[in-house]
Amino acid sequence: MFKNKKRLLSLILTLVLVLGMSVSSFAANDDYLTFEVVGETIIPSYNEVTVEGITRRTYYLEFQDNINLSDVPLKTSFNLPGYTLYVDGVPTTSGTVRNVDFSTGYVEFLLDNGLGSEYEYYVNAGVNGVDVLISVSIDIHNVKDWLNGTYDGAFPAPNPNADLTLKDRMQDAVDGFEQLPVVMPVVMKVGDSAMDALIEARTNYGFYTVGAESNYISAMGKTSSTTLSAFDINSYSGWMYKMNGEMPNVGAGQYTLTSSDETMEWGFTLDWGQDLGGAPW
Repeated sequence: MFKNKKRLLSLILTLVLVLGMSVSSFAANDDYLTFEVVGETIIPSYNEVTVEGITRRTYYLEFQDNINLSDVPLKTSFNLPGYTLYVDGVPTTSGTVRNVDFSTGYVEFLLDNGLGSEYEYYVNAGVNGVDVLISVSIDIHNVKDWLNGTYDGAFPAPNPNADLTLKDRMQDAVDGFEQLPVVMPVVMKVGDSAMDALIEARTNYGFYTVGAESNYISAMGKTSSTTLSAFDINSYSGWMYKMNGEMPNVGAGQYTLTSSDETMEWGFTLDWGQDLGGAPW
């Protein structure tokens, strides 16, 4: 069903309803990559999440002084003999300086030995103490379509009239969400996570979540009794999120906000994200 492991990992990490099955670790560095900019102090934060034996690695490089994030003279070193480092697809020798553009978000760093073994990292950067305004929104159009019988997703969804108790509960959840503002702006700090922004919106605008503090959203609603929960409608349903209109390759607790971020949208899917603009599976 799934075309490859990377695509499956992206789905699982974006589908926050299954992040509870993951194993996470946090550190300043991993065992392989180190970063340096001459004359600048960098505080690196390393995070990895492993799902079904596949690991997604992220770095956040925090600068203490203002720096042009579109042209960072980054020296990257690694200690894996036989591997080649690719920075945004370009081969880079260990210990050399390469100008990297972090102004639009994550940059891919890939260690590859050419024999099927690789270590993939998503790296972004920001300046300590800088505010970033994130416009948070919640998209429940799929549930509305399902309730009125017009939902047409890639995977089957039951007839809403087949279970009137479920239908009434989903309608109550929709009615609750419609009491919230369409857009909920929050002021965050560069270096906070996307999940931190959701928690801030929850605090400021008064809605309910299950699992945010453990980076695993299993349910969300205006109140605890009017939630949309994972697998409520079918086995493909749950909460997913987008940053700046795109589905990230990392979970919300692993996504680090930078000054390039503007919008975050949480949507309820009935077909593993295709009905939210995700790629077909």
